[in-house]
Order: sequence, then C-alpha cells, then structure tokens
Amino acid sequence: MNRSWMLSRNTALSNRLLVLLIFAGLTLGAADFSQAASPRARSGVAPRLVASTCGSNGAMLRQYRSQHFLLNTDLPDDQARVQLAKLESVVGFATDYWKRPCPGLIECYVADRVSSWPDAALPHPLARISMVHIGGATVTVANGSARKSAPRALFFARADEGIAEHESVHAYCLQAFGATGPTWYKEGMAEVGCYCGQSTHAVGVPPSYVDFFRANPRQTIREIVSQGKSTADISQSLREIVAEESSQQRGRQIPLSFWTEDDTRKVQQARELYRWNWSLCHFLCYNPNYASRFRRLGQSYVSNQQRSFEDEFAEVAWQVEFEYDFFLRHIGVGYRVDLTAWDWVTRPSKLPRNKRLQVRVVADRGFQATALALTAGEQYRYRCEGAWKVGLNEPLTDAAGGQNGRGRLVGVVQRGAELSEAFALGDSGVFTAPADGHLYARCEDDWTELADNAGSVILTLRRE
Repeated sequence: MNRSWMLSRNTALSNRLLVLLIFAGLTLGAADFSQAASPRARSGVAPRLVASTCGSNGAMLRQYRSQHFLLNTDLPDDQARVQLAKLESVVGFATDYWKRPCPGLIECYVADRVSSWPDAALPHPLARISMVHIGGATVTVANGSARKSAPRALFFARADEGIAEHESVHAYCLQAFGATGPTWYKEGMAEVGCYCGQSTHAVGVPPSYVDFFRANPRQTIREIVSQGKSTADISQSLREIVAEESSQQRGRQIPLSFWTEDDTRKVQQARELYRWNWSLCHFLCYNPNYASRFRRLGQSYVSNQQRSFEDEFAEVAWQVEFEYDFFLRHIGVGYRVDLTAWDWVTRPSKLPRNKRLQVRVVADRGFQATALALTAGEQYRYRCEGAWKVGLNEPLTDAAGGQNGRGRLVGVVQRGAELSEAFALGDSGVFTAPADGHLYARCEDDWTELADNAGSVILTLRRE
C-alpha cells in the first residue's frame, strides 16, 4: 500500500510552476506547474461522465465530475464511480474534522495502466515517474488568471487501493487552508482519512500494518513527532532527476529510467515512517482523553501557527505515552481506542476493612477504574452480580465467563506508568494484590472485538 510524503519547496523545475508536490506514499514539495485551472463544478453536482478520449494501446481516458472532484481516469465506468464515492467520503471526513468546507473543485488523475497514458494527458513532468515508482503526488496549481485567488490543488495517483484517497486529504488541506502541517501530522492524517470509510473509530488499516507494528520495536511519541522532514532524501533524488533531464518542455514526461534502486530504498524507508505517523494520529484522533487537544494542535498546523506538540500535551505527557504504548501492544483490525481509553479522573483510595465497594463493569469497554487502591500482598474478597455477553450471537454468561475464558472478569493494577500483568477473577473469590496501585477490571475478550459486547456486572469488593 502506497502513501504520500511531503517534500521541501523546490523551484528548480521551471520558471512559472507553483511548487508543492505531495507524493502518495510520499509527498513532494516544490514542483512547477503552469496549467490554468479547469472549470469548477457547482456544489452538489451528482457524479457524471463529462468527457472521454482514446489513449495509447486502446485505453479509454474518461473525465468525471462530482461535487468536489474532477476525475480523469482510465478506470472502467463502474470502478471510476466507486473511486469518486470513496474520494467524496474522504472529503466528508476532512470537512467534518477540520470544520471547513472544501472550496471549489479538486482535479485529479487516477491511472490504472500508467503506460497507456500519453505524455500530453498527464498534468506534470514528474507524474509518470511518481505514479509508477512512488504512487502519486499532490501539487498546487496557479488558479488561472485570478492572480489574487488562492492556489488550487491537483493530484495524480496510481489506482492502487488507498493512494488517491490519501492524496485527496492533502489536496483538501492545501485548497482549504493552504497548509498541511509537519510531515508526521500531514501524512498521518492523510492515512487516517484514507481508512475512515469502514468506521470512524475502529482500526481499518490493512493487516500488513498490524504485522509491521508487532514485528518492529515500538517508537515513542517523541521519536515520531521529532522525525522532521523524513522525505528529504527523496526530495533530493527528485531534484537530481530534474537536473539530469535537460529538456523541460511542456507535455514531456521524465523517463522512468531516471529512477534508481537507491531511490526505491528511500521510498521504502519513508513508508515505514508513515505507518508510525498513522498510528499516532489515529490514536490521538479517537481517544476521548486527547482528541480535543489534538484537534486544537492540528488546527494550528493547518493555520500555519505551528504550536508545539510538547506544549499542547505537557499536562498529560506520561498518560498519553502510556496509552499510546498500550494501543500498540494490543493493536489489530477492529481495535477501538475510544472503547479502551483509560480513566484518569477516578481517584483510588484504600478500603477500610469494615467497608465494601461496589462498581459497575460494562462488557464493551477496556479496563475500567474501580476507585480501589490496592496494597501489595493484601487479600481482597469479591463477588459479581449481573450478566453480559461477548458478541451479538453469543450467550449471556456471568462474570465467570465461558469455557474458553471469554467473558470472564479480569483485573490489572496500575500505578503511574507501570501496569501489572492481568489476572483472572471470575464471578467470586479472593485474590492477593500483586502490587500497590489502582485496580482496574474488564470483561475478557479479544481487544479487537469489544464493540459488539453487551451487558454489565456489579463488582463488590472488601478487604479480608
């Protein structure tokens, strides 16, 4: 799966071209482009075919218009309409999140068979080489003769799953705000927008992402937000390619042979960084403990205010790092950070021996605060009343759970950034506190399958 890298501003391509190449799988900065703006669509225009031409090798190139996009593609009609629907869905996400409508029309080129497109049909000298070797790119374009108007965005992408959707987030931000923020943010949010279609909360990335996180050492938040311009090497490669290509006449594509194995290695390294960018942005977008701070930070980025991540999250620094690490430890397709957010508001206290504590534990959440401060080595008696189930079609059980352990009440002890191993409880019994700290409890189920759980139990606790 390709992504996009935003590269630094580069004025080497031509005298008049407005620069900012954002590659799918990468995002490029600084590319010249002198094409005037295409006609704009009226808001609410239904998707429709507006033009078609024959490309090389018999390929049919069609142009479609929807509310926010002018799509040029060689995809068959049914696939082109599906692609437009996906792009409109992503812009819907972006509009809802950043609270600004998409102004005007975003023109885009989505190629299934890049080799079938004649040079004259592609919008930028680097379009072919970027689609074939990187995935795609977003550029800003001079808005025709309206000199005082803000530049509009245009992107080109290979028709692989997710590339055009990723690029459409960059295009929206550029067209709506004229800015996209630092690399980790703009690429992470482009991935969040790309995979928002399945659920606005559940992890919906390809399984290969999950495999990647499980196979590699976890990066800290500081490492991710401090990565800087992670695509500087790719930017340099593109500058060198442009420098080698002496002829920059309009309509000519830079030859694919200019791309090297070393360039491919740089792209792969950048893609790995983009997975970390997605993980942090997804986590911060949907965790209710941090979503408002993250939205405020992002608004400053797209407004070119560039607030500091460290300043914005200073008051909750260790909590956000704790929860992000927990997210990466349990990540999987379907994981919900909103259902697994930790309760930092409830304060625990020790339980006098003559007192009892009752707390409700629901089935469709992660670990939930009990307000009980445990003392290591002390024993606590507990019992549960109520029933729950771990799936729509699963039977109700008590807190003892089923034969395979699903639906059993389990506990964990949290003290600061330290977390004990989870331990089984069940419907009643006595347990010995494994450590000092706050007791949390939950209904045991796969971390990716909490959303369809139902029911709750009342947990009663007392010291022995």
